[in-house]
Amino acid sequence: MELYNQLPNEEEQQNMLRIVSLRLKELDELYAKYMGRRIKGDAE
Repeated sequence: MELYNQLPNEEEQQNMLRIVSLRLKELDELYAKYMGRRIKGDAE
């Protein structure tokens, strides 16, 4: 959050939010794939 507040303008702040949002989406997808495989493996 401190880094966000240090950005020079609103455009840079919005860009950072987009990047963080995309990264969180990627992590969510990876977690879903991992848990899907893990649950599938536990069922066998």
